[in-house]
Amino acid sequence: MPTHTAYVTADDRWWLVSVPELDVVTQAQHLRDIDRMAREVIAVRLDVPLSEIAVQVRVTGPSVAV
Repeated sequence: MPTHTAYVTADDRWWLVSVPELDVVTQAQHLRDIDRMAREVIAVRLDVPLSEIAVQVRVTGPSVAV
């Protein structure tokens, strides 16, 4: 199963989640939702089951309190 990298940046009250290799972006309101949101947008883009998606999350941008 290939692993996709999701880059996450804080944006006001939301987290922007970008997967550049697939040219997709989504958002999450809470940190706990980032992995799921990234996997969902990748699954939709690739038209594969969610269970076939592995994601590595990298937080980018300014430091934020987590």
